[in-house]
Amino acid sequence: MSQQQIAKTRAALASKHAERAAMGDAPPARAEVRAALAAHLRRDVDDRERTAAYRIASAQHDGLFCVRAAANGQIDLLPVLAMLFGVDTLATALDRFVEIAPDGPTVAERARGMAAIDAEIAALETAEERACRALEATGVDVVRRADASPAIVLAGLS
Repeated sequence: MSQQQIAKTRAALASKHAERAAMGDAPPARAEVRAALAAHLRRDVDDRERTAAYRIASAQHDGLFCVRAAANGQIDLLPVLAMLFGVDTLATALDRFVEIAPDGPTVAERARGMAAIDAEIAALETAEERACRALEATGVDVVRRADASPAIVLAGLS
């Protein structure tokens, strides 16, 4: 293999690394965002409903819907609104924000995609290392990439 072939392999590696980074940076799937939002709302509503039921049953009506500010000064009205209007109603109302967000791969799709890209990267790095060793055997000095996989560089390739 020649220096030009190594350069082509390195260009393909750079492309695969960029593809992997793009997949890692892709937004989550809308379906998963919806599910996480609904779970968050249900968890918060369950807590609020238990507290409200206790306060109503024990005749502690003052401040029943009082919302305290968090340590950072923020007030989260989402649990109160979800308790009053229902989780499904509030989730439906918030769905318009989910719809305008970009859609991405599911966690499973992302994992499969990353695994496939990682396998392609490993194959390219192995081919590159074989080429480097072949050139070194002819007396040519070859500089390894700084981000070359140590496991592949140090492996006893056959």
